[in-house]
Amino acid sequence: MKFLKTKNGVTMSQLLIGVALIGVIFIPVASSIFKATKKIHTLNFEVVAETFAKSALDEILKKVPFDHVTEAKLTIGDSDDMDVKLNMADIYKSVEFKGNTSGSEIIIDDCTYKWEIEVTDLKGKDIFVSSWRVERKGYSDQEMKADPKTLEKKAVIKNFQAEEFSKRKRQILMKTIRFRVWWKYNLNTEYSPDYKFCLVTRKARLEDISGL
Repeated sequence: MKFLKTKNGVTMSQLLIGVALIGVIFIPVASSIFKATKKIHTLNFEVVAETFAKSALDEILKKVPFDHVTEAKLTIGDSDDMDVKLNMADIYKSVEFKGNTSGSEIIIDDCTYKWEIEVTDLKGKDIFVSSWRVERKGYSDQEMKADPKTLEKKAVIKNFQAEEFSKRKRQILMKTIRFRVWWKYNLNTEYSPDYKFCLVTRKARLEDISGL
């Protein structure tokens, strides 16, 4: 049986073997390149999600009134009437807010992100504060009133319920805030727990706390 030869004297079988070898070598390389590129994209999306979450939480802690930090009330957008105004357009090429309340989406540079806020109220009776308190050493109230400066005292650390220091005796003195951001770069796919960033912080009702 005779093999066909090219002008350079390479047989067709040699050519096919060469193509097959190139395919065997190229497929693993191409697969590695694809995985690396996907990982880089994923890291970029996570960085954007983290930047968005940190910026939003920073504004919530600094500017949003305590009672307005709830899933139903809090709004985030790029206009002045929002509780949290974010100028994301100063950082990214394209930014579009698709809604302003928890569960809404924001499109940043062709990637879609969904943000959600979860707030848990913490009552003063469930928060304990450690503080120094001066106590007398075995003297009666009458003796303390008679000559308090000359009587021996001691300072001890005790734990108190935070509501004891509330000026207005409010029950809710702190909130735990969870801020989650999901992302997807394909509009036809669903949000996945694998592509999610979450930050947790706490906001206190500082205006109601008296000095310890």
